[in-house]
Amino acid sequence: MIVAVKYCGGCNPRYERSEIVKRLKADFPGVCIVSSQASADVAAVICGCSAACASRAGLCARLGVVILTSLEDYEKRLYPLLMADESL
Repeated sequence: MIVAVKYCGGCNPRYERSEIVKRLKADFPGVCIVSSQASADVAAVICGCSAACASRAGLCARLGVVILTSLEDYEKRLYPLLMADESL
C-alpha cells in the first residue's frame, strides 16, 4: 500500500499533524509513505485546522484523496479506507 502525504502550510495547526503519519505507520507497518507528487493508492492531505486550505490540485490516487483536519479524521476516513483495501 502506497500513501502519498501532503501537509498544509501549518499556519494555524490545532493538533500535531505528524501524529497521523505515526499512527499510519503503527497501524499499517507495510505502508510506503511517499510525497504527494508520487503515484499512490491513497493521497492524504493533512491539514492543521478545519479551514483545510491546502491545495488538492494535481492530486490523484487509485482509491482517492482523503482530507484530514483532525486526529479523529484519521479514524473516520483514512483508517477504514486502508482496512477495506487490505481485506480485498
